Amino acid sequence: MNDLMNFAPDEEPSAEDLTAIERESGLIAAEMALLDAEIRLLDVGNPAPEIDWQRLRHAARDVAREALELLGEEFDDLDSYPGGEAA
Repeated sequence: MNDLMNFAPDEEPSAEDLTAIERESGLIAAEMALLDAEIRLLDVGNPAPEIDWQRLRHAARDVAREALELLGEEFDDLDSYPGGEAA
């Protein structure tokens, strides 16, 4: 994957870059939901209502699930490389 930070201002992302972004979109969305839950806990005051803690736990589980799914996909991709069979 190309480094997205190395684009010239008028350069478009490649198809490979867009595919990588699409592949990681579930994890990106889950991380944004986690950040929202964390911000809510900081903003709501002390003590935070249980519903906000539940929202945080749910968001953290979603991040873990999405990360594991993405990792599993990348591990499966190793089989497509010569000599890259999973042990």
